[in-house]
Amino acid sequence: MPLTPIQYSATTLRTTAGTSFTLSNFASPVTAGNTILVCVANYGVNLPAATDDLGNVYTPDIINYYGAYLTVLRAENVVAGTPTITISLRINSGSVIYFSACALECPPLKFAGILSANAGTGTTATAGSITTPSGSSLVIGVYSTDGAGSSSMSTSGFTRFGYVAGGSTEGLDAEYQVYSSSTTVNLTWTGISPWRCCALVYVAAPAATSSEVNFAMAG
Repeated sequence: MPLTPIQYSATTLRTTAGTSFTLSNFASPVTAGNTILVCVANYGVNLPAATDDLGNVYTPDIINYYGAYLTVLRAENVVAGTPTITISLRINSGSVIYFSACALECPPLKFAGILSANAGTGTTATAGSITTPSGSSLVIGVYSTDGAGSSSMSTSGFTRFGYVAGGSTEGLDAEYQVYSSSTTVNLTWTGISPWRCCALVYVAAPAATSSEVNFAMAG
């Protein structure tokens, strides 16, 4: 099964106080059974969670904290339609929350349990090496920064699906690449200090069994 992503939302950013925000919608309705990945960068000790109005359940695959949060959340076997995705934050009253976020619709995927993450200072950011499994896999690389300025991925072959420069809000760069065989790759960015970054590997989700299909139809 090809694992190439289908569509992505426009990157949403915000610089005002609040406990939640809504992402830009996908341009087209999502297909039933597909997977949605949501990438969120937000300043401060404010752990994000995602929900949508179609009832899809979002599970965090990574939460990378270094003065701010970088989080990737996943919803599998989604309901068909155009979901309005809401990110909720735990904040102190009156705090100004700087954030940016984007969403990616993919074919049916599951998290492969392979990831690497890092955080630090300086203008070069590296997530560390990962090795993809044999067969087709999708690698997601995400970078965030509190600093003012632009960033770019140095690792070749990736496609950007979410971006906002740092300064008025949290900087975010979200990218993907599909691999057809086992590959070792180290994701790096040229950016602004301080930073957080991560790399995650996804593979095709197993097809539903006949009993699962029958149960779903009966329900």
